[in-house]
Amino acid sequence: MKLEKQKKNILYLSYDGLMEPLGDSQILSYLKNISKEYKINLITFEKKNDLKNIKKLSFYKKEANKYNINWIYYKYSNYPKYISTFINISLGSFSCLNLFVLKKIQIVHIRSYIPGFMVFIYFYLFKFKFIFDMRGFLPEEKIDRNNWSTNSLTYKFFKYFEKKLIKKSDKIVVLTYCGKKILQEKFNIDENNIFVIPTCVDTNIYLKKRNIYKKNISNFTMAFVGSLNRAYNFDKMISLFKRILLIDNNLKILFYCKDEYKNLYNKFISQGVSDNNFEIKFLNKKNLIKEMKNIDIGYFYLNKNYSINASFPTKIGEFFSTGTPILCNNFNDDISEIIKDNKIGLVFNDFDDEKKIYSSLISILKDKFIINRCNEYAINNLSVNAGSKKYLNIYNNLIY
Repeated sequence: MKLEKQKKNILYLSYDGLMEPLGDSQILSYLKNISKEYKINLITFEKKNDLKNIKKLSFYKKEANKYNINWIYYKYSNYPKYISTFINISLGSFSCLNLFVLKKIQIVHIRSYIPGFMVFIYFYLFKFKFIFDMRGFLPEEKIDRNNWSTNSLTYKFFKYFEKKLIKKSDKIVVLTYCGKKILQEKFNIDENNIFVIPTCVDTNIYLKKRNIYKKNISNFTMAFVGSLNRAYNFDKMISLFKRILLIDNNLKILFYCKDEYKNLYNKFISQGVSDNNFEIKFLNKKNLIKEMKNIDIGYFYLNKNYSINASFPTKIGEFFSTGTPILCNNFNDDISEIIKDNKIGLVFNDFDDEKKIYSSLISILKDKFIINRCNEYAINNLSVNAGSKKYLNIYNNLIY
């Protein structure tokens, strides 16, 4: 009788909750595939409201058990900021110690910076391989989006800790090639130790091969999907849309979001956009996916700054998976090259006029094959399967 090969133990640390939309799509989706070859020990911090939802909690427990994932979760502390962070880090660190003692952990994989505090002391107590999954450049994101100052002690401390994590890393994961280039130049890291894995999605639930080709273009819709955070410039989005309306007043823009409804509504009205031309609504995931399959153009504008070079919004994979071409600004080289090289949308500059943009959008809508190109790019590059294979490659290279 052939014995099954014993799986190696991985410790995966996330400060985000598994039951959050981000945790479901960006953690669990990957780990389901990775668990086929490795034993996953997952530590997360869950929001209070999610833990109160017994049905939801039960579902995720069953999902973890189904894929033999050892899921250890804690309630995200709601005490004042620094006290809360200290409590969460202490809980995570203690849990890590238990796993190091009871299991032969061979790889530690942290998602973003905070989990690094939970595991850092164990570099000096245990032997393991370390993956720093940076996602974005967190200290710079806090400056660009949360008004941190480069002179603040918090920023300086995070930059110091960032260097420590990078130095300890066996492999580093970033979202963009722009981010990889910056790390190579700034920290003199071997390019073979930095992997680019953009934000992926479960293309199976979004995928729909449809045809938006229209002989007579009219009433087409543009749409923004996601959180109204400070990374985006909605004033510029609305301003451009308003100017395009002067060319074609039949256009409509949809915002699928759950926060700051009143603020966004007032932005449209203050810029003179009729409420016949825009709609703001929040839908659950299932209904949102259904509506996304009927969007003609995905639309967003990201503020250009240092941190955006390392960003890759989830909505990119979602739009392409539903066969939806994208209209966006050239916020970093990755998105510009992806859209231009694959002919799956339009990247515009601030100095492009509305007539040029509108004309290009009409050409996109008349392209009979753009749907297939969007689908194919998503499946080959932005699917959970594609992302999981890259992570498995990293794990295998570290262990075998």
